[in-house]
Amino acid sequence: MKPKGTTGDKVVVRRETWESRHVNPEGEIVEVLGPSAAPGVDMLSIIRKYHLPTEFPSEVIGAAQQIPETVDSRNLEGREDLRTQFIVTIDPDDARDFDDAINVERLDGGDWQLGVHIADVAAYVTPGGALDREAMKRGNSVYLPDRVIPMLPERLSNGVCSLNPGVDRLTHSVFVQFDKKGNTRNARFARSIIRSAHRLTYKHVYAVLQAQPNDQLGERLHTAWELASLLRRRRFERGSLDLDFPEVKVIVDKDGRPIRMERIENDESHQLVEEFLLAATEAVAIELK
Repeated sequence: MKPKGTTGDKVVVRRETWESRHVNPEGEIVEVLGPSAAPGVDMLSIIRKYHLPTEFPSEVIGAAQQIPETVDSRNLEGREDLRTQFIVTIDPDDARDFDDAINVERLDGGDWQLGVHIADVAAYVTPGGALDREAMKRGNSVYLPDRVIPMLPERLSNGVCSLNPGVDRLTHSVFVQFDKKGNTRNARFARSIIRSAHRLTYKHVYAVLQAQPNDQLGERLHTAWELASLLRRRRFERGSLDLDFPEVKVIVDKDGRPIRMERIENDESHQLVEEFLLAATEAVAIELK
């Protein structure tokens, strides 16, 4: 039975051959998404328009289910153990997967060491396997106001490949040492294992940075901001562009109705993460070159 829409509905149409622009195009309704003003129809329209996959093939789900939910001791061989270091993640309030973490140490003599740790997805995704092929087909995760369409099944993206606090996670780490003036001394890279101490949000970090440090977390974050602000200042001195464009986030309720908009300020918490990820990316680029 063919689906039938009514006036005001959004529909998916399979267009028939359109040989001349002087003739009206014709097509067949293949799916009725619902009234155009109904909650969620706008998101569903985007998903259909760009052919975004909302489900994973059974073989991909099967491959994901074969992956353990915790780090196996056999995965530790050849990895640098960083589980005793004070490493944290910093992400938006509503983030569900955490793929990068940071830590900063003040060294004797005034030097700094920055550690940036990225989830080691390759430890679980076999080249050429079902997960790898599906990830290549999708290319990236898609973030919509009311949902995430992940590149990998949630068992990985929100599970063993997410740097959740208090659990062991496999990572690739970049260690960059800076002198007291913010000049890069050296960089090294390692396969590692971490155990995040805290899952922090930008708002939490900003609040901590606005107050005097009164615990280990406060002291660590203030130390991290000292390095980040130094790197930021030096970057602009070297001619870096300040691309601080306004960003607005739409907040929706459980039914998909927009209830308010929030301006995302590029405050110290965002700048801290930006500077450290830029430093790590630059170190990788120099190494590859």
